[in-house]
Amino acid sequence: MFCAKIDIKKAFDSVSREFLLARLHQKGFPKTFINWIKACITNVNFSVVIEGALNGYFPSSTGLRQGCPLSSYLFCLVLDALSNLLEVRGFKEANIDNCRKLTSILNEFANVSGLHINYNKCSVMFSKNQRNRELLCQALSIFNVSSKLIYLGIPISFTRLKIEDFLPLMDKLHKKFTGWKANLLSLAGRLQYLKFTIQNTIAYWIRGSILPKAVIKFFIRTCSKFLFFCDISSLKKLHMVSWDTVCMPKIKGGLGIPSINSMQFAFNYSVIYRMYNSTSPLSSWLSAHYFSP
Repeated sequence: MFCAKIDIKKAFDSVSREFLLARLHQKGFPKTFINWIKACITNVNFSVVIEGALNGYFPSSTGLRQGCPLSSYLFCLVLDALSNLLEVRGFKEANIDNCRKLTSILNEFANVSGLHINYNKCSVMFSKNQRNRELLCQALSIFNVSSKLIYLGIPISFTRLKIEDFLPLMDKLHKKFTGWKANLLSLAGRLQYLKFTIQNTIAYWIRGSILPKAVIKFFIRTCSKFLFFCDISSLKKLHMVSWDTVCMPKIKGGLGIPSINSMQFAFNYSVIYRMYNSTSPLSSWLSAHYFSP
């Protein structure tokens, strides 16, 4: 197998508006709504600030406005066409024919949508026993081979992630714990901060990776120090209540903080549930290769 990370040149700036409007027609959007979108993306003018004053206006001929709340949704509609092309053509394994097929799909998509691939920033990751890597790279026109890829802030690898791969998450949480806003919270405020800020950050990583036991112990130790003492850098202090008790529901004497193991358990079963109740290519592949989840 192989995993390719594709980078698009000036993604929002180079979207073909004609292609976007055609996609809206294909998706069945009402004509009135399409006319509204057309007015929003075509009547766009820009100005240049010179010495603190706006000077002149010039129209834009293509692309979407970055920062506009509507642009991200429209961009997803454009990329949905690429997803459809990949799903229709289909891929089975990492061979030269499939790599050439992927390259042709990317070129076809670029010609109709205006979104061209920046191959200098693309990278590819191969499984451990893949042999003809150089030939596959030539077929893909991607020569940056990596052992892991960073996708939406989470490392992805064919092998099990190591503890050092989770250092960005640990550093991020350390900054959240030591911020001046967190230091001014009361016990009730620290409890809510753990529930809705810290735990959500950890849950995001759980959706894309399996946390090692050492990392889980670090989070438990840090969260416990923050909750009881508001100081994660302090030495060992006596906790009157164990963290397992804190993570129990309120009706059972806890504070209702979800434990990391329970979040991992819940996410694993949600994946199994989706695999049984969806018709995605991933669920079909899993059903064909494995008898039981």
